[in-house]
Order: sequence, then C-alpha cells, then structure tokens
Amino acid sequence: MVHGVEIVREGYFGRRAHAHYELGYVLPLCLVVSVLALLQVHKLSNRVVPE
Repeated sequence: MVHGVEIVREGYFGRRAHAHYELGYVLPLCLVVSVLALLQVHKLSNRVVPE
C-alpha cells in the first residue's frame, strides 16, 4: 500500500518530493493478486444464477 501511495505522490509532486518505492515489488505483487482475483471470479461465476 505504501509503495502505491509513493508512486501517486511522485506523479503529483514530480521532482519536488523524493518518493521511495520499488517497482520490482509492486508490479509482481499486483499481478499475482489480480490473477488470484480473476481465478476466484471464474470459479464463483459458475455458481451465480441471475434472476
């Protein structure tokens, strides 16, 4: 969460504020969490019946 806030802060303030984040940590983590969420949606979509 802190890395995401730092990325937004750097985008907002630019070079006036030095942001501390590591894209090598943020990107794989977001990718893994997104894939897990999509797998859960796929798994549960078979059980949901629209009215």
